[in-house]
Amino acid sequence: MKHHTQRTSYAEAISLLNSLQNLPRSEYMANLKQSGTKARRYLRRTQKLLDLIGNPERELDFFHIAGTSGKGTTAALLHSILTAAKIKVGSFLSPYPTVAAEKIIIKDRLASPSDIARAVPEIFRAIETMISSRYSPPSYYETWLALALLIFARKKLTHAIIETGVGGEYDASNIIPKKIASIITLIHYDHQDLLGNTLAEIAQAKAGIIRHGTPVITAEQLPPAQRIIKKKAQSCRAPLTTVKASELTREAEHINPSPPSLGFQTFSFHGSSFTIPLIGKGMRENAALAVSAAELVSLPPSVIQQGLKLFSLPIRQEIVNTRPLVILDAAHNPHKMEELRRIIDRLTYNRLFLIIALKEKKNSSATLKPIVPRAHAVYCTRFLTPSFFSCPLPTLTRTAARYAQKKTEIRTFINPHEAITNALSRARPTDAILVTGSIYMVGEIRRRWYPSERILSQKTSFPS
Repeated sequence: MKHHTQRTSYAEAISLLNSLQNLPRSEYMANLKQSGTKARRYLRRTQKLLDLIGNPERELDFFHIAGTSGKGTTAALLHSILTAAKIKVGSFLSPYPTVAAEKIIIKDRLASPSDIARAVPEIFRAIETMISSRYSPPSYYETWLALALLIFARKKLTHAIIETGVGGEYDASNIIPKKIASIITLIHYDHQDLLGNTLAEIAQAKAGIIRHGTPVITAEQLPPAQRIIKKKAQSCRAPLTTVKASELTREAEHINPSPPSLGFQTFSFHGSSFTIPLIGKGMRENAALAVSAAELVSLPPSVIQQGLKLFSLPIRQEIVNTRPLVILDAAHNPHKMEELRRIIDRLTYNRLFLIIALKEKKNSSATLKPIVPRAHAVYCTRFLTPSFFSCPLPTLTRTAARYAQKKTEIRTFINPHEAITNALSRARPTDAILVTGSIYMVGEIRRRWYPSERILSQKTSFPS
């Protein structure tokens, strides 16, 4: 590789980052089940990358979030609260919904294309050094993490919220120092091929983000997961707070689908009332995790409420059209889909057009089972991201047919944009279209309403 001395454009920077995926390397996510000694070498690789760019991680205090369901929502809720409190906060989220810049949030805006373009050459000079050393090149996730931390340090932020990629203990993000809290959202079955087939094994990986003496905040887990988290916290002498459903009292919940959200709810927690533009029990629990984390930095309820009211997050209960109703929700595992199904059952519509894609190795049967019986038509499609494999369309179609009603129409679209175009052309004003499953596919369809160019130029996921 030659050094990148000329000015790099945003498009060139993203191309360089995407190209990392064709560099030969030892891939940590393919080896998470191996012994701790071997797996830890991937953390050393991430640390080496950060060493080469000046250790930006040392400039920040961190909230670290792991879990199966709710990581992104909890991170976004907490980010909104800290921003309302005038804390200089950045967030690193994975994966992104619509454009790559959405992975890095700085206070109330996305990282600008110029911020990313300026930082990428420094990252790649470090990678060149690593290629010729005993370290293999860092992964796509590791590189984006380093890029985010470098930008945060350059912007002189004081706090960062980091979402794990997969698992926790050997996830690249677990090299971060100075944690304010380790936050563990609800743990369910997902990524079994990487983390293990039992809930205890999955929880063991997630609980690996717990550090000695650092407060732990967790959702109320199923017993096998709760036991693992409690044991890990005790061994690390880490104060453990469990947000229990019994502590949350729903005061009101209103479904009023209009862009950008399905509705809102008010709940009481720790003696105060909070309102969020999300509905459902799971979202209450995510908000309570964010509230508990905000309390660790002594924020008063009034500031917390201000932040929750300002919250917005793409492809989570997102409404982009009303007649017909178009809902974007990236429910990509069985637990998330079951919760989405409960919400869909509360809506008023005539016919439901379901557009769905899943990533390869996802449990397509358990994920489709809750939602397919509700659909008048099921459009099985895929995402266009070249870095991962979609669930094979014949598999997705057969699975949908297994759970569909007798008169349900099932169609296959190799192009997701044709699927949404077809659904919009057929749907009546009183019908609903649900775009769900893969984050990548839902985000690609979202560009119909929010083009990438507008998101980048306005530095927000919700451009005018």
